[in-house]
Amino acid sequence: MPTLPGAVSMSPISGQITAAPHNSNYAALQNAINNLLTILAGGSSGQVLFGNGTTLTWAPATATAPTVIRTVGWATTALAWAANLAMLAPIEGIVTPTTITRIAFNLGVSSGNIDVGIYYTDDEVTWTRYFSTGSFASPGTGMQTKSIAAQTITPVTGRRWYFAIAADNGTITVNADGVMRLGVQKAASFVLPASITAVTAGVQGPAIVGLV
Repeated sequence: MPTLPGAVSMSPISGQITAAPHNSNYAALQNAINNLLTILAGGSSGQVLFGNGTTLTWAPATATAPTVIRTVGWATTALAWAANLAMLAPIEGIVTPTTITRIAFNLGVSSGNIDVGIYYTDDEVTWTRYFSTGSFASPGTGMQTKSIAAQTITPVTGRRWYFAIAADNGTITVNADGVMRLGVQKAASFVLPASITAVTAGVQGPAIVGLV
């Protein structure tokens, strides 16, 4: 937010305007401007100023960063899976540094152990692991949320970011949500490796969401 000016003083100059009505009007205008400056100075990044005709309010009450990825609801279509397969889905909308503390995904069948994480690629040849949880027990069917150490995803020119999920078995199923996400997959990649190459590209990626 730009730096706002200090309080405005519009009191009449002594000897030039002395009539009470003029003094009252200047005082009212001065108060209105200073009240507006106070309101503007109270906003934070991630808030929007709303008005109802009489008052102005910053919303939401607590400023939050945007979510990382957009989805349009969960579907029940399960992606083909195999033991130790890793699936990567592109992260959309990275235009400012965004910190996430949870990763959500949708399981049709829960089985064995999984690993979720974040990768990036600068050349679509090598995908480098930015973060992963490590192996943990598959938590159940339906939408699941895994809390993680805070991770900040920062836009870099030419860099593409991906969520990743891998499982140690072929019984588990991970759902897509109907949005065409051209992801990649890699066999023999559980737990999620430090880097991935020689991927199978152009496959439907799973529905994975990053949350603040």
